[in-house]
Amino acid sequence: ESTIAMVKSILAGSFSVSGEHERWLAEKKEKGFVYATTRNDDPAKGPLTNPNIRAYNELPFAQRVKGALLVVAVIGAAAHHDLTVPRIPDLLLA
Repeated sequence: ESTIAMVKSILAGSFSVSGEHERWLAEKKEKGFVYATTRNDDPAKGPLTNPNIRAYNELPFAQRVKGALLVVAVIGAAAHHDLTVPRIPDLLLA
């Protein structure tokens, strides 16, 4: 669901890496996730936690690059299938 929304926004030309993180962050918080240094997706094991529950500009560089690489992969797949991407997004700029 989340990945489909991201792909659609890239192909529509309205994607930003920081904007996608904000959307993801809101989705996680709505589900009850909180920040912790370790990740826990199983409520039976305690609170739902994720180390990326923080502002985009506070994410580690590697995590920001991961978001940019997803954009590049979608644009590459679109080009391979002769789909048009109306705007190439600023990959690492907020």
